[in-house]
Amino acid sequence: AEAAPLSGILGRVCRHPCEANCTRDKLDAPVSIRALHRYAADKATAIPAWKGTTQDMPREGRIAIIGSGPAGLTAAWELKRRGYSPVVFESHSVVGGMLATGIPRFRLPREVREKEIEAIRSLGIDVRAGITVGRDITFTYLKERGFKAFFLAIGAQRNNKLNILGEELDGVVDCMSLLLTLNLKVDTFVGANVAIIGDGNSAVDSARAVIRWNKAAVKILSWTIPEELTAAEEEVEEAIVEGVTIEYQAMPVEIVGEGGRVTGVRCQRTKLTNEIMPNGRHRPKPIPGTDFVIEADHVVVAVGQSPDASQLGIDGLSLKRGTGVIKVNPLTLETSIPGVFAGGDCVTGPNNVVEAMAAGLRAVESIDRYLQKSDLAIGRTLEPEAVAEVDIKSVEAMPYKRAPMPAISLQERISSFEETTTGLSKKAALQEAQRCLNCAMCSQCLECVTTCQLGAVFHDDDVKRTDIRAEAVIKFVDDNSAHAREAVKRTLSNGQDGITVVCSQPDRELIAQLNRATAVAMSIALKIKPKVTTVTELKEADASSPSPSLALPTMATGDAVLGVFLCRCGDGISSVIDFAE
Repeated sequence: AEAAPLSGILGRVCRHPCEANCTRDKLDAPVSIRALHRYAADKATAIPAWKGTTQDMPREGRIAIIGSGPAGLTAAWELKRRGYSPVVFESHSVVGGMLATGIPRFRLPREVREKEIEAIRSLGIDVRAGITVGRDITFTYLKERGFKAFFLAIGAQRNNKLNILGEELDGVVDCMSLLLTLNLKVDTFVGANVAIIGDGNSAVDSARAVIRWNKAAVKILSWTIPEELTAAEEEVEEAIVEGVTIEYQAMPVEIVGEGGRVTGVRCQRTKLTNEIMPNGRHRPKPIPGTDFVIEADHVVVAVGQSPDASQLGIDGLSLKRGTGVIKVNPLTLETSIPGVFAGGDCVTGPNNVVEAMAAGLRAVESIDRYLQKSDLAIGRTLEPEAVAEVDIKSVEAMPYKRAPMPAISLQERISSFEETTTGLSKKAALQEAQRCLNCAMCSQCLECVTTCQLGAVFHDDDVKRTDIRAEAVIKFVDDNSAHAREAVKRTLSNGQDGITVVCSQPDRELIAQLNRATAVAMSIALKIKPKVTTVTELKEADASSPSPSLALPTMATGDAVLGVFLCRCGDGISSVIDFAE
């Protein structure tokens, strides 16, 4: 939550690209990072107490943010933490951009969205809804009112057209208009036999929303094959379970109708060519003479969205021809106008929430530098951070099934707009978190220092390699099954004696766990009968030494040692210390 706001939203709608790079996938399956993100956010009952960087030192310079989607909200949040007082302008009456108007409630409940937006507004951020820049107020007006920097985060909400016959027929709607009315519970007509043209997330969201609205028969028309759909695989799978059907390799060539009302979609079969399109998919090619008609009394066009920056009326703002996206410096996100920055879907085209939020953070760094009259680019790079290299063969971990996301029953799903998934239980979340191999490189967050209840972590310490010789090793594991005990024993001892495996009981308080560990260690110490020396025989004994009758186990060097306790910190240091050795 310190890295970015909107945790609960990300925990539901993020496309989780991080999981594709999870090292655990080489062992069994990636850690369910998004589900854990959601669990943490859902269990946080209070508004986050975010730490400001320069919040106590207000900075000069009024900043206007146009758009209250994930990019705009994240930028406002970070600017406020840096001591600025941004003003957010939103054209809709509801705040959130596509979070509010384009993502259906069964994926992102209104309560979650409003709670997290309110947490941002509670910082004192001025959000003005129902104001369209370019219509209600102008860019020039804002400059005259003292705004020194601008962040354009208007998203991409203009629907692309098919440019085929019949798009003007009654009963043909665009997906954004449909999702907006259904999401805001506006009474609207939806047919009984609906065709959705397109295979992206908006198409799948529309299909699932229509089924919930009136249990219509819904068919998605896709140009391509199942392996090349642009929608998230998990969303497609859920849609199919809920009753959505998909017509593959069907390219619409005309929307047909009668008496001005839509009656179906004429399509041609396609074959994939070797040409790769910008989205990474093979370009489909229609096959002449393969025409067929899919009957429908309602057609939803969901073939992507484009930004409409021209509505802002900003003279000198450069746009890319054909796409309408705003041209920016890719590193600084500055537009063709000094002091005007842009990010999110209005720059990239339709993208995911986490990328929009990242753009908001990057824009803030540039805005801060601009207002402080610093170089916008120095010390910055577009190169991704280095990924920790992990030899999966050397990692001490047993295959463990990835936690599935629980969901409400199918009947409940198709009968209401209630959230489909219910989130991980505490037990499942703990088990899933323990699947993490902790291979990430240090991000300097200092959470290890804050979290350690014993105050044993010093971030500035140097890493040193130490070989510890011991006659006994006690291994604490969470799984108390005989199989787990034997597996761990074989890993540690390589067939030798001297290994004791004990259930760790992770739900107990730290002090109780330490006391139990001490008791287990002392019982083992009595069994191995180490070399013993009395305190009076110790070379460095002083007057403060305990009673001479006390016996202590020692190492072969003669140095008195009770033992070495290696704290795993929830496996947070397993990449530094090889516990298997």
